[in-house]
Amino acid sequence: AHVSVLAVLVDESSSTYVPRFVPLKQLRDASNRDVDVFENVAHLQAHRRARAFAKAADWITVSKDTESAKILLPLALQPLSDPSRDGVHADAARCVGALGGAL
Repeated sequence: AHVSVLAVLVDESSSTYVPRFVPLKQLRDASNRDVDVFENVAHLQAHRRARAFAKAADWITVSKDTESAKILLPLALQPLSDPSRDGVHADAARCVGALGGAL
């Protein structure tokens, strides 16, 4: 549920309303849920979560957006504490590393 709230904030953000969320619009694609990071980081299927973290890592590596890194870091840290080890760990860890590089 918290990811859905974050996605709405990203969708509704503008230069005057929560402008720090505007850069994250690049990770949203409401018309294609398969590539939307916010739809997939909490998805039931591990490969979709892994793909979302890989996409976020690639994006933050290029953008180096510090504010976005602060927003995304809690999302990327969560799978690292999950004992199920469902194949998302490597991409989440790479994402944490990329986010740390942006900070």
